[in-house]
Amino acid sequence: MENIVLELVQSFATSVGSISGTLQSFINNSPILQPVFKVFLPCLIAYFQFLYLCLMLRFFLYWFPNINPFTVPYIYLFIVTSPYERFFEKYTPLLFGMNFAFLLLNVFLERLITILSQFQSAAF
Repeated sequence: MENIVLELVQSFATSVGSISGTLQSFINNSPILQPVFKVFLPCLIAYFQFLYLCLMLRFFLYWFPNINPFTVPYIYLFIVTSPYERFFEKYTPLLFGMNFAFLLLNVFLERLITILSQFQSAAF
């Protein structure tokens, strides 16, 4: 079982590396796209980091039972994060009656931020 997981992780890392290398060479060979990506990529990373922060604040808000999360200052966290969570809820099954969409969304955002940050540092 561990060998299968290791092979999956290695194949994913190889495919991400090859996609990143192909995209990096495409951007480096296109002088028009270089300034666009120098502005667009940091903004995209900042947006995903903001979304990750909102998800963490929403998660920590559930730990305080005396705070109503549906009042005015806190409802904005739910407005910002609920479309993404609903998207992941559609594609994740319930395991033992528990919804793991929030956990998968956090892991997905962490990996996405890491990959984009590495791509930004390698490309520019």
